[in-house]
This record gives sequence, structure tokens and C-alpha cells, in this order.
Amino acid sequence: MKKDFPLPFLRPVCERIVKLLKRFGVKDFPVKRESLERLDVNGDADEAQEEQACRTVAFMMIIAFAAILIAAAVRAGHAAVISEGRLARKGAGEGSSGYELEVVREGEEPEQITVNVSEQRYEGAELERFFEAAYLKLEKKVLAGNVSAEEVSERLDFVDGIEGTPIKVTWPDIDSTYFYKSGAIVSEAVTEPVIVSLTARLEYYDEVRLYSFPVRLVKKSEETGAAFVRKLNELLKKEDTESADSPWFNLPTAVEGEDIGWSEKDRDKCPWILLLGLGGIAAVIPAMRSDIAGKEKKREQEMMRDYPDIITKFVLLVTAGMTCRGAWEKICGDYADKAGRKRYAYEEMLRSAREMRFGVSEAKVYEDFGKRCGVPAYRKLGVLLANNLKRGSRDLTGVLEQEASEALEGRTAEVRRQAGEAGTKLLLPMFGMLCLVFAIIMVPAFLSFGG
Repeated sequence: MKKDFPLPFLRPVCERIVKLLKRFGVKDFPVKRESLERLDVNGDADEAQEEQACRTVAFMMIIAFAAILIAAAVRAGHAAVISEGRLARKGAGEGSSGYELEVVREGEEPEQITVNVSEQRYEGAELERFFEAAYLKLEKKVLAGNVSAEEVSERLDFVDGIEGTPIKVTWPDIDSTYFYKSGAIVSEAVTEPVIVSLTARLEYYDEVRLYSFPVRLVKKSEETGAAFVRKLNELLKKEDTESADSPWFNLPTAVEGEDIGWSEKDRDKCPWILLLGLGGIAAVIPAMRSDIAGKEKKREQEMMRDYPDIITKFVLLVTAGMTCRGAWEKICGDYADKAGRKRYAYEEMLRSAREMRFGVSEAKVYEDFGKRCGVPAYRKLGVLLANNLKRGSRDLTGVLEQEASEALEGRTAEVRRQAGEAGTKLLLPMFGMLCLVFAIIMVPAFLSFGG
């Protein structure tokens, strides 16, 4: 315990503090002695309590020192903002400042107020240099995706401000013949290169400057593929018009000197059909396994539904004085006489009855019956009956009665579970019907209001 003591150089101090606490009558610090004794049966509870006390004091001291250091650092970094009744103003281009201050009045409670101080403004030659630098930034920003002002074919960006400055920008004279308000170029108006002048109004507080710069608009060039398709469509339309009275439509063999060929689009669906066939073949085995698994689940559910009836009949017959084999054959006979739909559990019982008639050991028949059923309840029944024959059991009837009671309770719980699932499945249709009823009522009402 002493090896991992936090900051070992504090240990002597901590031990002295713990001794002082004991002198002043402080007990069970930090935890009760009995608690430590229960946790370490073979250890010395007094020593463990003293160790815990020292560690606790050490952690308290560490936290106190850390809090003092952090507070001192924050205080040192929080320099006074008011100097001789003045607040420092940030330099030009650094943005405005906000100060949270308190207003103190004699005889009144201090009131908190936020004082916003704008940045220092440019003046004189410095102001002109500031505007020139802003104009250069603006010119680059306006061009957006265009390479230069000598060849503008893409959308321009008519910004309303310049990043990093308080300057506001407006565009008073945008020529609507060539530009939309969004900055997009009216392509129909640019049939050949044209020079257009743009004017920007830059506002910096009370100072305003107007800057004009020309841009050369050019028609947006088509991509090679788009131009080829356009020319080809023109040739196809021309051929369609010229050969309207002919039974044949001649496909062009060249586009602007470039030879071209034609072929039918592949419509052969055979590969896709073969792929679908392979997919179907691959899905057969999983589908079969899923089907078998579903049937096995239904079989198990049916057998569990029949189990309470079978075990109850068996208990009644055995209690009435019949042997296990006699009760077994009686249940099988009643089932065979009904000649109704085949049920898995009774069919397994019939098979077991035939095995007994063919001379198979009764105990083995019961064990095999449980194994074949594969359901825990039937496996348990088979083991009970087999053990009764092998070792004898005076309380077989009591065990079977308890099994019958548990089976009935299990069936009741299963019925409730299935009812809950059915109710949950009905929620969506019921909600849909509710929405339909609301629609039938509300739609005519709204229509009548509208009329």
C-alpha cells in the first residue's frame, strides 16, 4: 500500500496531520475500521485505517495546491482592463472589444453592463493604403472561378464585404444586360467578347470610396464531348428532314471531318438471365434451410401446446391405478380413435408404443422418445419414466403432478406472450384506421371552410 503513495515526500506531513486529528478525537477517518476489517480479513485494520487516512490527506493537499496554483495563474493572466478610468482600444483591423464591467454608485448596488469599444480607425495616408489593399482583395474575390479579368466566362461573386475588415461593399451599377443579380452571366447576351465595367462602393465607417474595374466577358466554351454531340444532333436532324420521303434514314459517317461508326446498343439479356439463374441456385440451399428451420420451430411450438394435455392425462391415468405403459397406450389409443390432424407429440408416442409391442425395453423406449422429441419438457418426461423403471420411485405421481402444474403455467404464460405480440402487431393497422377516420372527418370540414 505504501509503495503507491501519492507524492511520497508528503507522507511525513500527512502522518503528522493524522496524529493531530486523533488527538482532537476525530475517529473513523476517512472510513470505519470495521469496513476495512471486513475487506481484509487477515490484515491489520488499524494500520489499514491509518494508511487510508494518510492517502486521503495527501489527495486533499494535492487538490488544494492545484486549486491555488490555477487560481493564481488565472489572476495573473487577467490583467486589469481599466487604467486611470480608461479602456484599451484595439488597433485598426483587429476588431471591436467587449468589456464586462460594473457601475458603482454611492448608496446603490453595483450594476453589470457591457461596454463595446470599436477598433481604432485608419486616417490619412494609412486610410488610403487600407482602401487600396481592400480593393486588391475585392478584385480577386469577385473573379471567383475565373482565371483573370481578361477572360471571364464563369459566374462572378458580388460580395457584400471583405473578409478580415469592417468594410461594407455594394454594387450600385450592375449591368442587367450581362449579369443576373446572383452574379451569373447572361450567356445569350455574350455572343462575342465584350468589355463591361464594374463599380464597387466601399464603405468604412464614414469614409466611402468608389472603384471601377473592367472585365472582358467571353462566351463559355463547350467541352469537346458536348460540342461533338451538338454537331451530331444537327446532322441527324438535317438527315431526318431531307430523307422524310425515303424508307431509309442514312446515319452520318463523319462529323466535321472525323470518321464515326455506328453499332446497336447491346440488348442481349442472356448474361443477366444466367446471373439471375446462378443467384437463384445459390439461394436454394439457404431457402430450404430456412424453411426447415421454420417447420421445426412450428413443430416445437405445437408439441409445447400439447404437452400440458398429455402430462395431465398421464397423471390422471397413473393416479387411477394404471401402469405407465398402460397409461401410455391408453393415450395413444384415444388419439388414434379420433383420426384427426396428425400432431407431432402423439405421433412420437405412437411410435414408442409400437416399439414396446415389438419387444424393445420400456425404459429405452421412454429415453429414445425424449431424445427424438428434442424438446426439454419431453426429454425430462422420458428421463422420469425411465428412471422410475430402472431405480423405482415412490413419489412418481407427485413429480408428475408438479410437472403438469408447471406445464399449465407455462402454457398460460405463452398464451399471454402471444396475445401481447398480436396486440403489438395490431397497433399499426389501428393507427392507420384512426388516421383514415380523421381524414374522413376533417377533409370535408376544411373544404366547407374553404367554400
